[in-house]
Amino acid sequence: MVGQPFFPAENGVDQLLEIIKVELFSFFVFLNNTSYLLALIL
Repeated sequence: MVGQPFFPAENGVDQLLEIIKVELFSFFVFLNNTSYLLALIL
């Protein structure tokens, strides 16, 4: 794993887009979990 890019891509721009996609997906999962937890509490 040493020396290998974490997100394999053709160039830096593709790599950046992959990172953004993963971050957005994680954020929406977090929002869904938060709204679910709030629904349980309220």
